[in-house]
Amino acid sequence: PDLGTSRGAKVLQWAFYAVSTLDDLTIDAFLQRFAPEDKRNTALVEKAAAAWKGTITPFLSRELGKGRYLLGEDFTFADVMVGYTTFFAGDMGWLDDTVQAYVDRIAERPGFKLAFGI
Repeated sequence: PDLGTSRGAKVLQWAFYAVSTLDDLTIDAFLQRFAPEDKRNTALVEKAAAAWKGTITPFLSRELGKGRYLLGEDFTFADVMVGYTTFFAGDMGWLDDTVQAYVDRIAERPGFKLAFGI
C-alpha cells in the first residue's frame, strides 16, 4: 500500500517490529543449533523461547485472528519481514496453531519456495 496511508503506516510498523524485536532475538537463538555443543549459548535460546512463547506468539496470534495475513487478506511486505523470522521460530517449536498456520500459508507462496530453494 501507499506509505502515506494508514495501511502503509501499518506495513512500516510491522517492518520495524520485525527488525527491532524479532530478528536478533530469533536468528541468534536459531543459529545456536549449528554451534558446537560446548559453545552453545543455552541462555540465549531459553530467553528467545520465553519471549516467543510468553509474549510474541500470543501477540501475533491475536493480530492474525483478523485475517490470513498481518493486514487482513492481503499479503504485504509486512508479511515478508515478520514471516521470515517467524518461520525460524516455528522451526524451534515456539508457535501456537494460529501463528504456525500463518507460517504455513507463507511457506506455500511461490516466492518463499524460490527463496528457500524448495
